[in-house]
Amino acid sequence: MRNQERYLRLPTALEYSESMGWRDGLRIQLSRAGRKRVDELLSGGVQPVRTVIRALVLRQMDRGSSTVEAGSAVGISAKAAWQIGKHYLESGLERAIYDASRPGQKPLSEEEPVVCIDEKPVALHQDTRAPLPARPGRLARRDYEYKRRGTANVFCGVEPKAGRHFLKPTPNRSAAEFADYLLEMVARYPDATT
Repeated sequence: MRNQERYLRLPTALEYSESMGWRDGLRIQLSRAGRKRVDELLSGGVQPVRTVIRALVLRQMDRGSSTVEAGSAVGISAKAAWQIGKHYLESGLERAIYDASRPGQKPLSEEEPVVCIDEKPVALHQDTRAPLPARPGRLARRDYEYKRRGTANVFCGVEPKAGRHFLKPTPNRSAAEFADYLLEMVARYPDATT
């Protein structure tokens, strides 16, 4: 029975971090400007959650906490806290707090735009009763009944890197309308080579 207990026992987070060298092997000290920057990030405003967590870890480690203590205080693993501290020591505060750009992503280019095209059929409805407008203390009301008035089609082109989209509603979806939409999209990018 004792042999089974020895094999079934999992190491604690502290034991695991000590065996991996994450407990005491990393000490950081933020510069005065670094502390100010971390405090600005944490003082308010809208920030991505991962940015706030990384700033909190750096603040904890700057105050003398180990990677295990800093990670558990923020709710992340000791390894993640250690990696944040390692990025700070190797590349500075900006690299430790913000994600590096991914090597596979190409920058925005007028010669090679990335445009996605899709379509959606839409059912057209007409109200059978006039909606009641909003009044103080009461929301606008609209009846659930409607009269069907046919269908339409909407073509949509999206350039995600630039944050632009181009819509074109059409009465129906035919090959000729789709070809016209493609020609309109090509005309929007006269400098494109692809």
